[in-house]
Amino acid sequence: MMCGRAGRPPFDDTGLVIIMTRRETVHLYENLLNGCEVVESQLLPCVTEHLLAEIVQLTVTDITKAIEWLQCSYLYVRMKKNPENYSIKKGISGDRLVKHVQGAIVVLHYAMLDICVKKVNELSQHQMVEIDKDGFLLSPLDPGRLMTVLFEI
Repeated sequence: MMCGRAGRPPFDDTGLVIIMTRRETVHLYENLLNGCEVVESQLLPCVTEHLLAEIVQLTVTDITKAIEWLQCSYLYVRMKKNPENYSIKKGISGDRLVKHVQGAIVVLHYAMLDICVKKVNELSQHQMVEIDKDGFLLSPLDPGRLMTVLFEI
């Protein structure tokens, strides 16, 4: 992202990018810059912490908003492009994942829902958030607030 902004108004007026790294990783960055490497999302292993931060900030106040938040992430973009890498059923193309078939919720939406519900339940079990009696509305609890203050994302 930083390299893509070099030389683009209003971000920069020159096209110079300087990457400082160890000699043994130079080829990795060259491949990334040349488009030879695919960058996959790293959000899934730490999505619980990020979701908690969004709940504490009141950006995410219910399960629907949690799904919408996740659908705005690079994780969602990569799940559409490479579903097998994220344990989405094999043999379903990215185009088919985002289409609705006779009004049914699509496979990718189910994956997002599953991730959100599991992570919210995990946060609730650890008394970081409270879920209303209908299992829909989310409220941060004091331990969750404290964790987000002390946790560096």
